Amino acid sequence: MPRSARCDFDFFAELTLSPERIEPAVHRTSIEDDLADLVDDALVGALLADEVSISPALDDVRIEIAPVWIEPPIAQGIEVSIITPGHGGACHRHAFQSGRWLRRAQAKATELVAGGTIGEHENVYVRLVAEGRRQEADLRLGAGEPPDIVDQSLDELGVRELGAEPLCADRPVLVNSRMVEQILRETEAAGPTEVGGGVIGKIIRLEQPLPGTTTRVVTVLTAAVSDPRHAGTVARVTFDPDALANAAQVAALRARGERVLTAYHSHGWGTECGRCNHNHDCLIPSASYVSPDDYRVLESLFPSKATVMPIAGRKLGAAVDRPVLEVHAWRAGRMEPIAWRASQD
Repeated sequence: MPRSARCDFDFFAELTLSPERIEPAVHRTSIEDDLADLVDDALVGALLADEVSISPALDDVRIEIAPVWIEPPIAQGIEVSIITPGHGGACHRHAFQSGRWLRRAQAKATELVAGGTIGEHENVYVRLVAEGRRQEADLRLGAGEPPDIVDQSLDELGVRELGAEPLCADRPVLVNSRMVEQILRETEAAGPTEVGGGVIGKIIRLEQPLPGTTTRVVTVLTAAVSDPRHAGTVARVTFDPDALANAAQVAALRARGERVLTAYHSHGWGTECGRCNHNHDCLIPSASYVSPDDYRVLESLFPSKATVMPIAGRKLGAAVDRPVLEVHAWRAGRMEPIAWRASQD
């Protein structure tokens, strides 16, 4: 992966008590350490969308970072441009209005409220500021590696039948139907207590995109591996590294070239009424919500931007009276639910 990116700006996240641009900041911090995370997101997204080739390890790709202006020095986002050497230097642009820097700023706001610096009932706004660098310097990136993508057909992986659900055009994900049913039954049985486990699967590159999609790269989640060592409470599940290592052994025994891609968990289910999907006042978090704890799990256990996260639980307006499964993927700096399709082996 590229080791540096061109960036002619210093970026800062500011907390203010008014959306007005002249409002002074109550807190200001550099977000330079978080820019590499956006670059990783853009690069992996481009690979999964089939925009750029992984060969030769992206060493000849140029990266540029610039603000998306509202009015200097206030920016509405950060743009990462990926310039590839072939085809006249094609440029793939990815804009971010969210990212690790925004989550850090929101956590800092909570801290300042708890400490009394900001009033409990005051509105807090996050402002992105970009200032020209005083000295030219390339941004040093981390040692991120591209995702493991294998050229393979669905038939070779053992996928025999697909459902009819729509797919996310540039991020198709297939989920084994037995895995889905297993997770939903565990969620129902546990009620408000969160449950979780490892998910094994594979990222493959097909000869042609699936109908309705624009990329040949498909993420296939093939099995869920539950384990009592993953300890759940009403508000959290703690994943056990040894249990995830055991899930990796299960993947090896299946001898399909799979690995532990991610972990699934539930956000709870109301066993007393069973109508969480229709109750606007239900206090159980939605399966569409990715919590700060969920982001910490991703960053500590599954830091690749190719990671998807299945979350089971309530979804307001769903047509069923049982939990649903949402599959979240990295989209422009944050995890969001995407369309996915059931598969059978």
